[in-house]
Amino acid sequence: ETITGTLEQIYDISSGDIIFKLQDKPTEYYINRGKQQGLFTDELRADLLNTEVKIEYADHWTPLDPKGRHKHITGIKANNGDIYRQ
Repeated sequence: ETITGTLEQIYDISSGDIIFKLQDKPTEYYINRGKQQGLFTDELRADLLNTEVKIEYADHWTPLDPKGRHKHITGIKANNGDIYRQ
């Protein structure tokens, strides 16, 4: 699945996942172990905050997230280029 929107927040959590939040959307999108893959939250913020992005994500259900509020990112595009590809 894909969604397009303006990035409002980017932050990481203790597991190394990097979380992306779009303006006016309740869902959080994450790159699993993004920090261990060599991504840097500060650089992503500088490049992408308040920018329109296209997020590709896995659309699946899990009992750990029954309301589907957290989606695993498989790709991010911005400024006509790939930012991340799984």
